[in-house]
Amino acid sequence: MRKLVILIAALLVGVTMALAQANKSTINQYGKDNVAENQQFGNANVADVYQNFNANTSINYQSGVANELSSHQEGEYNNSYTTQYGESNKAATSQEGVYNYSNVMQQGQENEAGINQIGSNNSSMVDQWGYQNKAGVGQEGEGNSSSIYQGNWKNEAQVGQIGDGNFSDIVQMGDNNKAGISQEGNYNMSFANQWGSGNELLVNQLGDYNISSAAQSGWVNKGEIIQNGNSNRSGLNQFGDHNGAKVEQYGNGNESYATQINRYNQAKVYQEGETNKSTIHQDGSWLMGGFNNADVTQVGTSNNSDITQLGDMNLSKVAQTGDSNDSWIYQEGMLNQADVLQEGAGHISTINQLGVGHNAKVVQKD
Repeated sequence: MRKLVILIAALLVGVTMALAQANKSTINQYGKDNVAENQQFGNANVADVYQNFNANTSINYQSGVANELSSHQEGEYNNSYTTQYGESNKAATSQEGVYNYSNVMQQGQENEAGINQIGSNNSSMVDQWGYQNKAGVGQEGEGNSSSIYQGNWKNEAQVGQIGDGNFSDIVQMGDNNKAGISQEGNYNMSFANQWGSGNELLVNQLGDYNISSAAQSGWVNKGEIIQNGNSNRSGLNQFGDHNGAKVEQYGNGNESYATQINRYNQAKVYQEGETNKSTIHQDGSWLMGGFNNADVTQVGTSNNSDITQLGDMNLSKVAQTGDSNDSWIYQEGMLNQADVLQEGAGHISTINQLGVGHNAKVVQKD
């Protein structure tokens, strides 16, 4: 993965700076049946195309001032399309293999996009509207697909995928949002949506058939999702400001779903084993905003934890080790505390707290 990121950075650095007023177009073709087209309108635009081997296609369009692009293709039947409108946008694409596809659309100022694809039948699309957005994509393998859409300004997105059949989709609308997706394995899927300002999301999936979906709306929300194994599922929704969540799942068939509404809610989930499930719902009051905290740890098989926190400054902690344990916590009000510890198999705990300042603790062991 590090190698792919370095290659993307090298591509962007390698784009020649446009210092003169005249447009500059360079096309180098080797092999046979390659097709390249550069159209430039404006001043000081630079387009550089390199094609080696057979039947590659590179179509590029620039309109504005001091836009820069490079397209590098090695192999057969690769297709690359770059369109730039505005000023000082930069795009660099590199394709090595067969039947790879890339499409970059930039409109605005000082946007940057880098795409590196190695293998066959990989597809990548980057769409940037605004200014100073940055996007980087690295894909190695067969049949991987990536899509990035950035609107407004100073958003950053990075995608790295190694393996076959992986899919990622990032949408950023606002400013100063950051998203990073890393997938290694086969047929993993990740969806990330960010609206607002200063949100951060990091997704790391290792294995096969893992699925991650995250949505952030508001200011300065932070989320991290780590899934290592096969067929794990994670869903994270953050609506409000300054919410934080971290999900870690190791094993197979684990599920985590967390929703945070309003402000300053914190959620932490750690699951290890198979078919464990965690559900967290946090919704702060409009008066104080939230400040709820939920912490779930489950190790074993088919354990289940469900936490609902409505109000402010509620605290829930669940630790389950073993098989088929169930914990249910419902808190409505403020300053309530619930602590559950279950070890063994088949234990069931239910805690309901309505009001202010309640404290409950459950310990069950074989």
